[in-house]
Amino acid sequence: MDRITVEQIRQFRLHAHHLDRWYPLDEAEHIVGACGLQNSPPGAWETALSNRVSGCEPGELGRMLEEEKTLLQAWSFRGAPVVFPAVESDAFLSALVPHGDEPWIYTNGVGLALDYLQMSFTELLSLLQQVMPQLDDMVLKSKTELDQVLAEWVLALLPREKQALWNAPSMNGAQDKQTVGGAAV
Repeated sequence: MDRITVEQIRQFRLHAHHLDRWYPLDEAEHIVGACGLQNSPPGAWETALSNRVSGCEPGELGRMLEEEKTLLQAWSFRGAPVVFPAVESDAFLSALVPHGDEPWIYTNGVGLALDYLQMSFTELLSLLQQVMPQLDDMVLKSKTELDQVLAEWVLALLPREKQALWNAPSMNGAQDKQTVGGAAV
């Protein structure tokens, strides 16, 4: 049996991570799909891709992520933002999907807000699913802005008696910047 050398291991790893040569831009989706590209700190995924794809321009990457949506970004494994090909969503997101009566992995923190609102997670999710399609043509610059926009849209769907609870200051922190509804979304 042949012995594997340190150089062979090094070359395998470089090839597996697409660092062994320059790749054309039309292979960017394939390159990103190798293992996803972590985007922490913000912009790290663009730097990682520019080290693999020749002629990689930020505008082109933004188009792929924000307009074409051939690439997606999600808080995936290890709670870090990761960019990956949309066609491989199942591979990158399946661990986040609950099984049976198991709660969604990132929903444990919403319990206090839901109790205050006297609302179930299922009710909140249903409301959010009604308003989220309005996000398709929007560009939001922060999670805070996303929370505020969604909270405002959901507010209009709530019965009058829940609206005051929804607009109450958040119990989760910056009460001058976040409402209970914003914390819930």
